Amino acid sequence: MARVPMKAVGWCGIACALALAGCSKEQAEAPEGPALQVVAPSALPAPRTLSSAEVAAVVNPRRLPPYRGSLGSVRGVVRLEGPPAPEAPPVLLSKIPAECAGARQVLGRQFREGPERQAADVLVAVTGYEVYVEPASDVVEVTMRDCAYQARTVAMMLGQRLLVQGRGTHSHMPFLVGPEATALMVAIPNGAPVDLFPPSVGRFILSDQLHLFALAELFVLRYPTFSVTGLDGRYEIKRVPPGKLKLSALLPSVGAVVEHELDMPPGGTLEVDLSLQYRPAEPAGSAVAPAASASNAAPPASGP
Repeated sequence: MARVPMKAVGWCGIACALALAGCSKEQAEAPEGPALQVVAPSALPAPRTLSSAEVAAVVNPRRLPPYRGSLGSVRGVVRLEGPPAPEAPPVLLSKIPAECAGARQVLGRQFREGPERQAADVLVAVTGYEVYVEPASDVVEVTMRDCAYQARTVAMMLGQRLLVQGRGTHSHMPFLVGPEATALMVAIPNGAPVDLFPPSVGRFILSDQLHLFALAELFVLRYPTFSVTGLDGRYEIKRVPPGKLKLSALLPSVGAVVEHELDMPPGGTLEVDLSLQYRPAEPAGSAVAPAASASNAAPPASGP
């Protein structure tokens, strides 16, 4: 395995973070949830799904054949620099009932980190290749437990299905903020998962009609070469084609981003540890502008 020297590319704020999915800041704002309408399962309309032609027009507009050459992988650990995460706003914490104590572990601070400052919920992506890489699976799974999504960042490629699985003792009613919804499905504990179908590339909010404080960021991308870190800060991106590529990482809750250049060998494995700089927002009225950080940069605005 080769260890790649890292090269940072300059500082960027939340506007660049939004560019990862090619959407506007307005798309990321969570409005009120849709009006609750529960109907018998047999009466539910079939979810609107994109046709293969609609998906291909976005993720493979040049109609390239799937890449069949050697594919490698990139893996490593993402850590945080800067002060520890502050508590979530009191108005949010006050909405979490006592019976949803597990939700406080997920949502109780501005971001989640491990005991050695490993960064959780970081979206890491490889872009910059000219070939078309198919996703390894047609589904992405996310779990809801104790009134909260167990990952605060979720990523998928356009055309994949998002399966929301209920665990624990609480029922959940997940929905995607933004797209029109006419009926909501219940994810009962250990029951069948709920299918969600994002209609486009972009940045969305996942919520829960039964627990509206339960929010997660959903990134729908044009490419499959991505990973999201857990509390151990680890990521692994598989099926990476060779060439001069770009590795980008984003922690959505604070807008921290970093990007590095890769020289990916055919079928090889690269180890790249990443560092994200957390800079608390300046107090209101402060005349001091945040200094540029050499370790932060904009993630890619689009896919390969």
